[in-house]
Amino acid sequence: MKNSDVINKILKYHPQFPDNYAGCDGYKFGDPNAECNGIATALVPTVDVIRRTGELGCNLLVVHEPIFYSTEDYPDWRAGGKNSVYEEKKALLDKYGITVWRDHDHMHAHNPDTYRAETGDNNVYTFKYCRMSPMDPIGACGHPSELTQQKMAKELVAFIQALEKRTVIE
Repeated sequence: MKNSDVINKILKYHPQFPDNYAGCDGYKFGDPNAECNGIATALVPTVDVIRRTGELGCNLLVVHEPIFYSTEDYPDWRAGGKNSVYEEKKALLDKYGITVWRDHDHMHAHNPDTYRAETGDNNVYTFKYCRMSPMDPIGACGHPSELTQQKMAKELVAFIQALEKRTVIE
């Protein structure tokens, strides 16, 4: 089975996007047509994650966040500048022949409420943060700032505390 066959199976599971989808998901490095020897997954493709993927004999790494730096992972983001982390990651990816697929937007497109309704699994809860205010500070790559994350953490704690009060005895 090729790396692309594995990814196509993952994409069949995900909600379908239009043909003109132009988000950040996709192959970020390597050969989609290489035979898949093993699959590793990670939230963030750090140097250690890439090294361990290769040491385990896996040549397909499925990640959620960007492999190098920028959100879109454009190959020319460095504009010719030196970056030792980029160079180390690239050297390891080359050494082990690892293909990297980024699975971000598709993963966020799932709706846990639909799963709960379809399966009747009442142990699945959906928590949705309140919409960020335009006044909330933004961190790197458009992610919430530390202040916004603290606000979101307080909302999550309140949600969990409310769930704990819903003890159901069957």
